[in-house]
Amino acid sequence: MLIKHLLAFTSLHPYILQASCSNSEPLITPSISEVQQNNFDRANSTSIDLICKPHESPFLSWAQKSVYTYIDQVHPPPTLIPFRDGFYKSSCFVDPIDTEPEQYCIFVNPTINHGQGMVIVTPTELFETSLGNGLKLADDPAHPDSIKIVQMPEKGGLGAVAARQFRRGDVIQQSRPVALFANDRPIWATRFGHNIRRQAVRHLPLETQAAIASLHGQGQTEDEVFESVFEANMLSTKLYGDEHRHFGALVLQGSRFNHACRPNVVYFIDHETQLMNLRAFESISSGEELTISYRPLEMDRESRRKELQETYGFRCTCPHCQMSAELGKLSDQRLARIIELRIKFFSEDPMFTAEDAEELVNLCETEKIPRCIALSNLIAAEFYNSVGQVEEVRGHAEEARNMALLVDGLQWPYLDDLELLLIHPEKHDSYLSRR
Repeated sequence: MLIKHLLAFTSLHPYILQASCSNSEPLITPSISEVQQNNFDRANSTSIDLICKPHESPFLSWAQKSVYTYIDQVHPPPTLIPFRDGFYKSSCFVDPIDTEPEQYCIFVNPTINHGQGMVIVTPTELFETSLGNGLKLADDPAHPDSIKIVQMPEKGGLGAVAARQFRRGDVIQQSRPVALFANDRPIWATRFGHNIRRQAVRHLPLETQAAIASLHGQGQTEDEVFESVFEANMLSTKLYGDEHRHFGALVLQGSRFNHACRPNVVYFIDHETQLMNLRAFESISSGEELTISYRPLEMDRESRRKELQETYGFRCTCPHCQMSAELGKLSDQRLARIIELRIKFFSEDPMFTAEDAEELVNLCETEKIPRCIALSNLIAAEFYNSVGQVEEVRGHAEEARNMALLVDGLQWPYLDDLELLLIHPEKHDSYLSRR
């Protein structure tokens, strides 16, 4: 029945596999286009050293080099071939350890995105199919003066504050990634995959590369810092028309929003336009800091703080983390109860009651978890529909729809269910299913 809802909200984590380097076979090849074939030997021989041997990257070190020194050392990209929709095709790569290797290519449009450019690493056929299906990357979003980036010494850097007042649901900003990287194979966790990312970034305008270099990273070597920047700042997305392959998106503007365990801003990336939509989850005053969450909101407090420390290098001091031990324990108990009630409903436990449904909604609202609020109201709507209390269905379905549109836009997978519950509840498969 609703097991599909539970699965949809399960977190996805990329798996890791170490790649080995050897000079016995080519690890990187240029474009397979005939016009570049004559350059194969030269490009291949230099790339082996680039990928398999330690080297001083022009990208870093943040701690030892200024941005200007980094810019002076940037190497120009190889010859580009016009592709479509303003994009150019550059080098292509094959995973050397994949038994059924798939070719990934670098595509770049250096002028879109208000001049920041955009680079995409993806199989050619997938990118071409997505563009054919309606992927829209040409129109740059407006840049309203809705936020200010200011120094926040207490947080060790910069942060975003509201330049005006916002109400729940207001669009704060729309911005597009400067980089999209396929993130669905073990190769992307290896040094080989890391260097593909490095080469892709070098195709972007110098100002954009400098902006990426200014983001916070940590590690013992330049390569480690480079990768930590991407791992800490990439958001999950997919190419329009393909629901299976996951991509990491690097959005520069979103990277300036600091973390809070109960943030006042929610965000999602629209797969059709690749626009990151930042919206107010609650009323926000002018001058108030704008925050997003770097980790799932349903983690218990200590686990969340531990992951933030390990991944981003800071101990969270947001208001939620500064609660007393007693209040923190109560919050963790509410989170555990949310999971318990979901399991009870998903397993179609005949003892699940209206009181359980209302408790679930109230718990999610108390914890201020947007997607939890959307799902709990959908559960409540389906429960009331299953016992024939149609008058209770509409209120919960409307609340679920409003919250779903806020946090996921039209991509929320159960909007059709909600529309049916709102218009023809008797046609929904939950109708009278518990009688």
